[in-house]
Amino acid sequence: YKPSHPWYYLLGGRALYPSEIKAGVNIKIYPDLMVEEILKASAMAEPKRSESLREIRIKIRGALKRDLDIYIERNRELKARRLDTNPPEQPISSCVYTAMSLKHNHIYNDYAQLMICEEHLTSQTDLFAAL
Repeated sequence: YKPSHPWYYLLGGRALYPSEIKAGVNIKIYPDLMVEEILKASAMAEPKRSESLREIRIKIRGALKRDLDIYIERNRELKARRLDTNPPEQPISSCVYTAMSLKHNHIYNDYAQLMICEEHLTSQTDLFAAL
């Protein structure tokens, strides 16, 4: 199992560092549906295009920070659960293993969206295309 799946953690998989999650992001296979807002902003005329993309980048960075904070908390819970010699019985769907996999996926998505937003911000649109 991969870190995006609860069983990865249940079977003893370690929590990845954020840099490792980021390194695994492949924006070439990331669905356009997830970046609809970025694509819409990127299609605008300048300077509204860059302004909108910068606002989106700020929003994504905020979501990434919140997700990283929660990921750190869940990682502490995971470590505590593994040290507990008699952990309480919990279904996989409602425990720290699922929380870790979900936060991993949220962070992956945040990084992918941030990379795509940055890619659109660094590309220059044709200023004379509409003429």
